[in-house]
Amino acid sequence: MKIQNFYKRSCIGNGFTLLEIIIAISVITLISAVSFDASSRSLNRSRVNAVAIELAAWFQTIRTSGVDTAFCSVIFNPDQVTLALAPASAAASMVFRRGNRVYSVEPAGCSVQPDFRVPNSVEGSTFTIWSSPLFQFTQRGNVIQTASNLSVNNDVRILMGGTRLLRCVRTFDSVGLFRIGSNSDAVGVGADCAATSFNRF
Repeated sequence: MKIQNFYKRSCIGNGFTLLEIIIAISVITLISAVSFDASSRSLNRSRVNAVAIELAAWFQTIRTSGVDTAFCSVIFNPDQVTLALAPASAAASMVFRRGNRVYSVEPAGCSVQPDFRVPNSVEGSTFTIWSSPLFQFTQRGNVIQTASNLSVNNDVRILMGGTRLLRCVRTFDSVGLFRIGSNSDAVGVGADCAATSFNRF
């Protein structure tokens, strides 16, 4: 009898109170939420960066491997805009998903990869891409951007859906050098990337 009472007392004395358990669960929940938020932001950044980097590399490939006899014409949203209509079209934005065709290049000899599509690695994400309807690469690798409302920087702007993460792929001085800038607090695709961000990326 005495042994049983002693056992009950020692268990009660060494156990956790309800308040302690609630505090422990709250702390674990808070740490989990912060970790999930940080990893989610990191994943979003890596996805929008992947689109911008792959696009800049595709442009650069066209610039360096263009044909000698003709301009290489890159058409934005080729499923709705043709090469004949592109020069009279305005710079505009469209929403794209994984695998959607964003650009095409003509003639076919300008690039081994005739189309630029949203990479498969960004599954589940959407991107609003703002662009001039036509980029033309000369035989010397210079870039001519054509649009009916061209009074803006030579940018392609990529905004990830549901975030404020904006990346700008910009050509500098019409010589076909592509750089990527960033804006992590863009309110829309009409926002810009600061000039200093092109040196940091």
